[in-house]
Amino acid sequence: MKKYLIVVLVIFCIGVIWYRNVENSSKEQKNNEEINAIITDYAEQTQRPFVSAPIEIEKKLYGVWQAKEYAGYRRSTRYQWDGLWGNIIIFGENTFIYDNISYTHPVFAYYESSAEDLETDEYLELEWTDERYTGLNGLVIAVLNSEKDGKFVWGMPYQFIMMEDRLIIERGGSYFGLVKVGDIKPYHSDNTYLNEMNLTEQIESVDSVQSKSERYCDESVKNLIESYETEYHHLFVPATSQMETYLHGIWQIKKCVGETEPSDFSDKKVVSDIIVFCENAWILNGIPSFQPVYYYYESCVEDLEKSVLSDNLKWEDNEYKKMKGKVIIGIQTEKNESFGSSHGLSEPIKLIMIENVLMIEDEGKYYELEKIGEVEMNDMFSNVKPH
Repeated sequence: MKKYLIVVLVIFCIGVIWYRNVENSSKEQKNNEEINAIITDYAEQTQRPFVSAPIEIEKKLYGVWQAKEYAGYRRSTRYQWDGLWGNIIIFGENTFIYDNISYTHPVFAYYESSAEDLETDEYLELEWTDERYTGLNGLVIAVLNSEKDGKFVWGMPYQFIMMEDRLIIERGGSYFGLVKVGDIKPYHSDNTYLNEMNLTEQIESVDSVQSKSERYCDESVKNLIESYETEYHHLFVPATSQMETYLHGIWQIKKCVGETEPSDFSDKKVVSDIIVFCENAWILNGIPSFQPVYYYYESCVEDLEKSVLSDNLKWEDNEYKKMKGKVIIGIQTEKNESFGSSHGLSEPIKLIMIENVLMIEDEGKYYELEKIGEVEMNDMFSNVKPH
């Protein structure tokens, strides 16, 4: 009887494993069929031999890239856009981030091209500005939308050329050389990083290392902080190194949690927009703000509703009532060379930390952020000056 039961159980287990394998294979096949259909359609539109990019090519793309040089332009474009100096582009395992927009599950298509063909390819219409890239073979890569219903997605498709360890992006009729400055470590749904310790406990723990906010506090920053203290009627102190470390990473807008009194410019922000905080910059809309310092004061949430700094904040619900938090302002201390004096010491970014929650203010709205990854920098972001 026992032998009979064992045989039945073995057959049952084999059947379950076989069924799951068939199910997974069918799912993978379906996904491959959908991806191939997207690529085939794009190849027919462009009359180019695009095929699905293998994982080896995708892995070469993964990371944080910064636009650092003007490499070329489209021959047929009368006016070339030159506005990508210093901007940040991020490739993740299931995400592509350009400006502050995150594209999930992008489709990567490519074809190989010789150096001679790159310069005569009508798809690229490429004219190099000098001889830096002359004679190099490359991979022409297109980042495509994976939406099944064919819904228009702003910015798609994106065009790249990969040449050895170099990556070039085309935007607005111009080609810009990208340099890889870091790698990303994504969080998954089962990640417990944010739940191991209450945020308030983290930033109130012993912190013996001098923070960058303390080190970069020169006279101009002190004068600016004093003006904010007078304007907002609060005493600000520099952020600790642990607060700064906690901020570092890739954050995604999760939902709108509050708003100030309505204004003409308080439109809803797109949920899923991306903000990145690193050691020597924060990145909003793909644009770095350099050598940031962070100052804060403590407040209970009820006081936030009456604070001048939060402009009479009204919460969407009572979730945060009677909690204590930290109100943070971030100040850029080094002007972005791409924008001149217009992107220097100006209005600070406003953040609120309440327990495990981080919020950011944008045009009168407050948004809850979710940390989706860490950035491991191989090199600092450069303050790229247009030339």
